[in-house]
Amino acid sequence: IEALELFAEVLSQSEQDPAGGDGFYDRLCQAVCRLARMRRAIIFRYDAASRRVRAVGASGLELEQFASAFVTVESAPITARALQEDRVIELIGDVRDGIPSEYAELFPEPVRLVCAPMVAAGRAIGVILADRVLSQPPLDDAERYLLWTLGKAAALASFSRILATQAEKAKQLEQRIDLARDIHEGVIQRLFG
Repeated sequence: IEALELFAEVLSQSEQDPAGGDGFYDRLCQAVCRLARMRRAIIFRYDAASRRVRAVGASGLELEQFASAFVTVESAPITARALQEDRVIELIGDVRDGIPSEYAELFPEPVRLVCAPMVAAGRAIGVILADRVLSQPPLDDAERYLLWTLGKAAALASFSRILATQAEKAKQLEQRIDLARDIHEGVIQRLFG
């Protein structure tokens, strides 16, 4: 129940964001950290417009350090496995082999690195990566299910945001077409009317 309430709160706050704002994804990462007792979290999402994976939200990390990142499932095998198997994957210990080398300094000590897939309707949207210090207990089944559920909910929310943005763009385009049609008809009437 707490997870649903917190997620509903995150979704309701997203209406206050300006179009395209990433505060929504930051709040999702904060929710993941709070609910699953993670130290840090980051969301990577596929951006169809740029045809690349981008870091879109973070908690406990500076998002700017990932601005120019070229991340693929090949460069982060944990993400490929989580997306292919549609399940939460946990790496324990020295995780630097499971992430792109330019981010190895983020894990100077052994950790528990968790990857939750963001998949809905068979379509992969992205992943949630989170970690906790090694002295914390491993994920139990309830936490694993919670993270998997949050990944599903984040994918659905992401789909909703994409659809809402597309609908708004379509509406604006329709208004421009109507304006152009009105101008065209006015010009024709003046010339031939």
